[in-house]
Amino acid sequence: MPGYLQELRSACTSQGVVLIFDEVITGFRYAPGGAQAYFGVTPDMTTLAKIVAGGLPGAAVVGKKAIMSMMAHRGDAAWDRTERVAQNGTFNSNPVCAAAAIATLELVADGSLHARANKLGDELRAGLGEVMKRAGVPGACFGEASIFHVSFEGRPGWAGFDRPQRGDLYHRLRCALLNNGVDWSLHHGWVSAVHTEAHIERTVTAYEKAFAAMAADGSFKGM
Repeated sequence: MPGYLQELRSACTSQGVVLIFDEVITGFRYAPGGAQAYFGVTPDMTTLAKIVAGGLPGAAVVGKKAIMSMMAHRGDAAWDRTERVAQNGTFNSNPVCAAAAIATLELVADGSLHARANKLGDELRAGLGEVMKRAGVPGACFGEASIFHVSFEGRPGWAGFDRPQRGDLYHRLRCALLNNGVDWSLHHGWVSAVHTEAHIERTVTAYEKAFAAMAADGSFKGM
């Protein structure tokens, strides 16, 4: 929803509410600064998951100094023992995960990998949208950055669907794609910086053949 995050930021600020972004998926994918940098909205806190450690076990909770200082040791026995917000984790200070995180942050710092993946994402969404249109497939292909969604229900919105309704169709689509050498995660997927133009072309072709097979067996009748 255009403007939604900006309005949310404004509402939280005016009411004194802490705004927290869950960037488990979007962090370091949309941009070096995550979705908040991509959309130009700064939350008060952000959660990040294994992407921060290059896929290894790792996570982070980051935020404004006034909030994060609640977890800091102050050298005051009463504060440190009974008032400080404790933070524990199985992989805290794990040297392998920490090394992977440093390497990951260095790789994504300049944004070139994001630009490449996002460009391929644009090309894939455009290609899939055109294929769906030519094949008369109901629904839409949409998404942002390097993420794409193929929906038989159309785009989500204020009055749109909460989740895909036709699980049987998504299952058939996945089977049809596998028959053409491509796999995906039901109704959405991600492009990475290691994908190439050839991968995008192969994927679009696989979807075109999959949609044709589904249309031939009557999957879209009555839709």
